[in-house]
Amino acid sequence: MQSGNILFNSLKKSFDLVLRNKSRVLLLFALQVMFFLALFYLSYLHLPKIIESAKAMSDYLSGQQFDDVTIANKIMEQQDILGDNPAMLEQNFNSIIGNFRIFLFYFFAALLVFLSLAWALTAEKKYFGFKKIFLKNFIVLFFCLGLIFVFFYLILGISFSEAALEGANALAKYIPFFLFSVIIMYFAFISLSLNGKHSSNEIILKSLKIGVKKIHYMAAAYFIIFILVILFLYLAFYLVDINFFFSTIALLFFIFSFVFGRILLFNVVNELDKNM
Repeated sequence: MQSGNILFNSLKKSFDLVLRNKSRVLLLFALQVMFFLALFYLSYLHLPKIIESAKAMSDYLSGQQFDDVTIANKIMEQQDILGDNPAMLEQNFNSIIGNFRIFLFYFFAALLVFLSLAWALTAEKKYFGFKKIFLKNFIVLFFCLGLIFVFFYLILGISFSEAALEGANALAKYIPFFLFSVIIMYFAFISLSLNGKHSSNEIILKSLKIGVKKIHYMAAAYFIIFILVILFLYLAFYLVDINFFFSTIALLFFIFSFVFGRILLFNVVNELDKNM
């Protein structure tokens, strides 16, 4: 079966599911809204503290002189080139790291619960019940998200002096961690799409086969989802000063695009599974 047929069949099934199962789709939409609200609340609690510490560091550094002459004079006089209160930089940097770690913990916890529920509601219940699928989803996500959380937590285990020495090289150093996290979630979403019809042992092998051998199908599905998300997000911002009502409608469709994208991904993976 050609990629066009698989994508077309998956899109058709996705639209059919939306039209035939309005109550389930509405529940998925409500769950998506709740997740975004929880994320907004977490950001409201922790990001202002991070921004405040970052601003304090910026204000302090902007009041210092770092020209060659001043730095040379401070070195000769055995003074700290970071000014009279360098400990303040370390203190605020540690505050940023600490608050961001707390934010990450609650974010991953919310993501774990949300994705377990959302994928369990998305899955068909022909072979396993909701509780069974939810538990399988939770186990898969606990392993995958837990691994990613540990990576990020360890990455943030850096002092101000180490960060200052690494500078711009810090980002390049951690790029492999980000790429590895993306790969983990790529296979995790395939596994979540199969949890409703296969045993755990079968899912591991099937996820690897689909993820590697059928990556072009998966890439096409993600491209469609990406276009939908970006399109409605752009319309929401573009229309906000033109027509608030239509901007709100675009925002609702932006939220719904995540729900539809999950349904589409589920159908693509299961279409590929049938034709393996």
